[in-house]
Amino acid sequence: MLNNLPNLPINAILPELQEKLSRHNSIILTADPGSGKTTIVPLILQKNPLFAKQKIVMIEPRRLAARMAAKRMSDLAVEPLGGLVGYRIRFDSKISSSTKIEVVTEGIFLRMIQSDPELSGVGLVLFDEFHERSIQSDLALAFCLDSLELREDLKIIIMSATIAGERIAKLLGNAPTITGKGRCFPVDVQYLSRESNDYLIPQVVRAILRAVKNDSGDILVFLPGSGEIRAVAKKIKGDFLVLPLYGDLPQHQQDAVFSKSGQRRIILATPIAETSLTIEGVSVVIDSGMMKKPVFSPANGLSSLRTLPISKASAKQRSGRAGRLGPGRCYRLWTKATHYSKPDFLPPEIVNADLSSLLLEVLQWGVQDPLELYWLDPPRKGQLSQARLLLEQLGALDNNGTLTNTGKQIAALPLHPRLALMLLQGRKQQQTLLACRLAALLQNRDLFRGRRDEQNTDIEERLEILQLYKQKQTDTIRARGADSTLCRRIAREAAQYQNIMGKSADTGHGPGDAGNLLALAYPERIAKKKADSVKYLLASGKGVTLPAGDHLQRAEFLVAANVDGGDKQGRIYLAAAICLDDIIKHHKHLLAEEERIEWNGQKVEAVKLLSLGKLEIKREPLPTADPEKVMDCFLEGLKRSG
Repeated sequence: MLNNLPNLPINAILPELQEKLSRHNSIILTADPGSGKTTIVPLILQKNPLFAKQKIVMIEPRRLAARMAAKRMSDLAVEPLGGLVGYRIRFDSKISSSTKIEVVTEGIFLRMIQSDPELSGVGLVLFDEFHERSIQSDLALAFCLDSLELREDLKIIIMSATIAGERIAKLLGNAPTITGKGRCFPVDVQYLSRESNDYLIPQVVRAILRAVKNDSGDILVFLPGSGEIRAVAKKIKGDFLVLPLYGDLPQHQQDAVFSKSGQRRIILATPIAETSLTIEGVSVVIDSGMMKKPVFSPANGLSSLRTLPISKASAKQRSGRAGRLGPGRCYRLWTKATHYSKPDFLPPEIVNADLSSLLLEVLQWGVQDPLELYWLDPPRKGQLSQARLLLEQLGALDNNGTLTNTGKQIAALPLHPRLALMLLQGRKQQQTLLACRLAALLQNRDLFRGRRDEQNTDIEERLEILQLYKQKQTDTIRARGADSTLCRRIAREAAQYQNIMGKSADTGHGPGDAGNLLALAYPERIAKKKADSVKYLLASGKGVTLPAGDHLQRAEFLVAANVDGGDKQGRIYLAAAICLDDIIKHHKHLLAEEERIEWNGQKVEAVKLLSLGKLEIKREPLPTADPEKVMDCFLEGLKRSG
């Protein structure tokens, strides 16, 4: 059944790979795009006697890549998907008792190894496209290296087209590196000088029209995100098929990109199409040179999604897409001089991201200090301190830094610790449906993204849209400017979260309930309005503002669920109102009470202050005060007043 595998470049190094596997636990395999490493290596190695009674697990950084890699291997093996080869991704899987090659996403693998640190029944772990270096892939490797001490027979292979091999080899105990060739035809790279005063979208559109006129074959366009994809799609019309490709798309729309068509295609993609996947028919690539990446600021504890220039390694990966099946052309929307100034690689995510999930995983693993594990790039102490503080605020850690029962429950859920706590508390307060809907909303892009006629950050409006979707009022949803396709995805995720949480009584959703639940997930983002202003102060001390005209400006207190982490004044994108009584009721453990005698410029005041972080949320006069302290304050006040 595997006798008719295609003759791909990776085949040349398979004997060397088999030989080194017999003598080493860890191997680094580098091969150019198109070599066949993602599909051929697992299929061949599952026949190796070393893994006769064990399965192979291959980790993919993206859900789409995991699904398509499993499907391609099944096709090559002439087996049904879920037979010899299967996959497991978030909320979807196709595996069976006969599955020997399991393709999983990084999050799924972390659940596997946490529940079984010895990885019983697994003989080989393959890290595909490791150069992408997400936090989860770094963490998965750290856990695997720890597991090697329990399993001398466990094998690890790190695979990538572009990777800093020497550093990884050293981390893996001087592991051998095998280098294979790719199957990449010549690609004519053209640099299109980008005018700094011109927006990205018009330049991309001009490049597409140029390629349509001068080149043949399908065109793959790399854009930073789904917003740019929609903007470009609206501006190009002609005798061609325009197909989007990004992570939030329903599966059938993603799969359409990999199906043959008799019509010329223009595929508008995020970096999801950069690695692993070969798209038939593509001979032209247009590269915007940009990507979106979450960047964490230890100064304010916030992450913001920023549009950043790509590295040389990413540019190489993208241009290679034009030469997978024959000679091609790549248009880069930057100058050659700019290209030479680009870094070889961008810093890995672990350097600039929120580490609360990582810290929780490490503590669940049984290690108190993450720096005790083996890292390619160790997590920074400042970020770990921020993460520890957040987990303490969420009640996941006690004063000794040990996981509490709540922390263990949070760790068992496949969500960010904030959202996991919200689901747990939602169930406790008999508001599971509301908590699940909020979690699904926060895990996806905004239902109203791209709508410019209104500036409304109120999450209650998004909840109303989800209720309209449940009532099948699609026309009303569209009339209000919401994305009905995204509604379906969010509703499906909310239902999946409900299944995870199990059946429980539900009291429904009343005014203020959304704010109460969000405050449990984002206690440091409870905000108080500054006098006569659209500006608010977060409990963390960060200043933020609402868009002009937003009706939430009437609220004295807000919970800002989505905030831009700008250096000076952040912008609120998603929020809910909350009342003072609910803050006091649900956050007693975070409140500080202080009695103070102070001079207000005219007289002495004795007050009792209630604070949440940097916020003074309540001030009451004291009925009595120490006369001596009152006199001292009075004299000091007169002195300052002159």
